[in-house]
Amino acid sequence: MTADPTRGGTLTLDLARCTGWAYGPAGTRPQAFGAWDLGPATIGHGVVLAGLADHIGDAFKLHRPSMVVMEAPLPPQAQTSANTARLMLGYCAVVELLCYRWEIEVREAKAQEVRKAIIGRANGLDKKAIVAWCRNRGYAITDHNAADAVLLWHYAALLRCGNV
Repeated sequence: MTADPTRGGTLTLDLARCTGWAYGPAGTRPQAFGAWDLGPATIGHGVVLAGLADHIGDAFKLHRPSMVVMEAPLPPQAQTSANTARLMLGYCAVVELLCYRWEIEVREAKAQEVRKAIIGRANGLDKKAIVAWCRNRGYAITDHNAADAVLLWHYAALLRCGNV
């Protein structure tokens, strides 16, 4: 696929069975955000990964981002099971594959680094605290997955400026 000079903005992804996402043009705020439900734990990895690919493809067509920033997965030994580790690495592989095909820059960021850079601390923050941080800044967020993606978007804005 050929690069399109008219596209821009950042799409951020908090990868999980319920993937949080946020999009906004460079130099603004996230203009769209939400969460994609990829299905219950009882369905196979192939179905879940195909669903993620479909959602990302739709987001690429709609928003035409020039950068994708995804939350880095925990190392396999830190995952709750080998099955979870396999799925998390699969999410990342799907994102990298699609970004390659669409000629979109892709980066990843560790959750602890994102929280430290944006909120000022990494420890002691639960999902409710991140949702509250977003609401205090005017985002009508109820889902913690979308809140993580919005927080990640603010970090990605710092990345684009070279401030992290």
